Amino acid sequence: MNDPLSHSSIATGAIRKTKVRVYTPTFEVEGWLHVANVGKDTRQLTQLLQKKEGFLALTDVQIWDRLLAQRDAVEAPFIQVNLDRIEFVQPLP
Repeated sequence: MNDPLSHSSIATGAIRKTKVRVYTPTFEVEGWLHVANVGKDTRQLTQLLQKKEGFLALTDVQIWDRLLAQRDAVEAPFIQVNLDRIEFVQPLP
């Protein structure tokens, strides 16, 4: 696979992408979460969500409005979700 994002490097090591679905009171968001390639994805996700403030950044995103009956997704290359608005995050296979 020739995906440049999956081979990016930062000071602490390579970046690993994890597909997740994020639920907020008004939106359902599915996209790629980029985490350092150390430890387990679930532990890193837990640590990100336990922060008191900040954002969860996702790429290659699909967004659904949970309050509308119509389920057409809006796509975006990048979004940030406020941690205070997240109800739960589901890692996807």
